[in-house]
Amino acid sequence: MPRSTDRAKPHMPQRWLAYGLAFGLGLLAVAWMMPRWALTGGLPPGAPPVADFAQQVVAQRYFLTQGWQWPLLHVERLIAPAGINLAFADGNPLASLAAKLFQPLLPPFVQVATVWLALCWLLQPPSAVFALRGLGERRVWPAIVVAVMALSQPVFLWRIWHNSLASQFAILAMLGLYFRAVAGAGWAMWSASLVTTLLLLVHPYLMVMAMAVLAAVPLTLVARRQKAWRKAAACLGAAVAAVLLVAVLLGYTSGNSPGGYGVFSMNLASPFWPARSGLFPGVPVTAEDATGGQRESYNYLGAGLWLLLLAALTRPHDILAAVKRHSGLSSVLVALTLLALSQRVYLFHTEIWHVRTAVGLLQPLRASGRLFWVVTYTLLIGGAVVLLRGRPRAAMFCLPVAAALQVADGAAIRARDRTMLREPASFMFDPAQVRAVLRTHTRLTILPPFGCTPGHDLGVMQPLWLAAETRMATNTMYLARGNVVRACGLDAAFSHAPGPGEVVMVQPGFVTAAMRAPIAQWCRQAGAYAICAADLPTLAGLAPVSGDIAPQVTPIW
Repeated sequence: MPRSTDRAKPHMPQRWLAYGLAFGLGLLAVAWMMPRWALTGGLPPGAPPVADFAQQVVAQRYFLTQGWQWPLLHVERLIAPAGINLAFADGNPLASLAAKLFQPLLPPFVQVATVWLALCWLLQPPSAVFALRGLGERRVWPAIVVAVMALSQPVFLWRIWHNSLASQFAILAMLGLYFRAVAGAGWAMWSASLVTTLLLLVHPYLMVMAMAVLAAVPLTLVARRQKAWRKAAACLGAAVAAVLLVAVLLGYTSGNSPGGYGVFSMNLASPFWPARSGLFPGVPVTAEDATGGQRESYNYLGAGLWLLLLAALTRPHDILAAVKRHSGLSSVLVALTLLALSQRVYLFHTEIWHVRTAVGLLQPLRASGRLFWVVTYTLLIGGAVVLLRGRPRAAMFCLPVAAALQVADGAAIRARDRTMLREPASFMFDPAQVRAVLRTHTRLTILPPFGCTPGHDLGVMQPLWLAAETRMATNTMYLARGNVVRACGLDAAFSHAPGPGEVVMVQPGFVTAAMRAPIAQWCRQAGAYAICAADLPTLAGLAPVSGDIAPQVTPIW
């Protein structure tokens, strides 16, 4: 993290060339990765490929097709009559609210999850250029090299099916604003405050990361003994107040965390263990998961970034000077790393230490390993600048090689992403048969509901995917956080006929139990599900219930 720019202001054409090439790189990536349905807000051929993607699309489709109401993010027909908060279903409120403003002009049942995802891919390279230029590196070729590496970062590629968490361009943008703010640009501090507030409406984890970077500004200025720290602290306070106000007004405070801090943490091996690597394809992916949840905190840096960092380490004095000059950011990065590792730290499957302390306040950061993303992108930008200034001749060779390695290392994940965007996934039932039944009813009950059976997220979301076509009321929804309504006892639910206008779908693994209960007389087999309705003629053409059938679902990795 070397000194921010002391150089003369560059010529305007050079600036526009750097950003123009970076945007062009983003456009090429979008064109290569995204099929037409994704760019236009349509639906993929076949079934939703993963539960997270289905969750986002279903929540958005229900939200966009209902009228405006208060609370603003309330979605009334999911888990009806209670409803849900769109944010708790990872519905990307910022993108959804923007789409809702123009909803009369949009096609019916449009979704904006993949449109936002395309925007993330477009903005990732220019955001890397923005961060690099914040440290004073104005040349075009290093900007493009760093942009390529940012676009090939494994933690970015891995988030193809989660449009909110793919918004990692915001981390790069916040780093760029930090470097400008500590260099004296007042506009950068206030801009960072605004971005931090808006990121709450994208995903709370991104807001926490942005707030951490924002807090680094006054900390750095205090360490430098610059009076501007007071203005920076005021901007930080304004951002905290704005986030709290938005959170209260939009219902973020009404939910609760399902817990799990320390389970979905980062394994100490994750940054260097080449899981899912294109260069090391035989590496077992479970070696870095000691808790059963650390897969969620995948943080492999990539071979290219490791080469860059090893080259930068040949300039230890420059690194120490940068750490001292940006002591606030350095302190924040250490704190984020400790939070990412959590109170129980593992190296592969060996516990290194366990801090036996209350972690109740940290439970909302259950997937804490994600916080390491700020460290990853800081290492990329800072390492590149250290090498460019400390060893400029070596940098001319090392940086392009590092970029090539990073692209090659991300090839496996990138190929998986592109294939899954283009090849249809399979439903666990005949969608035409189930769709015909759902269209003659007004309420869908899925048994067991979400939260009762871990690992059945896709089992809940495939029927909801079709229910969203008519926006019929449901008894359940896959939620990332918030108050999940659970009624897990199946005896009572299986003891009577479905109500008027109600269709019941029994998930795979529970069909045999339903077949032995009174509800069986109102049920028929629908693939791996049982589908039940009091109006039996609506189930004509479906076979009698035969019991549980193993669903044919292809794992995402």
